[in-house]
Amino acid sequence: MTTPLAVALGSGVSGLFSAYYWYRSAGSQPTTWRSRVSAPEIQEDFLWMMGALNRSARLNRRAALWTALTAILGALASVLSTAGSN
Repeated sequence: MTTPLAVALGSGVSGLFSAYYWYRSAGSQPTTWRSRVSAPEIQEDFLWMMGALNRSARLNRRAALWTALTAILGALASVLSTAGSN
């Protein structure tokens, strides 16, 4: 296997990882909305929301890193392919 091909395949794999994390980060949505009136229930909803936002932020951060790796590997594969053809 040539180096440009291996790097291009690595780019494809990292692209799949980034897509997986973007998809998971979109899944932290409330399923139902309830009107809460008491303080403990409001606090419970707030804590759930903060947890969901933190989880989504963590997954978005991972997805962004995998996307950056995908872009770097894709560019490197292009450069190596061009350099190898000369």
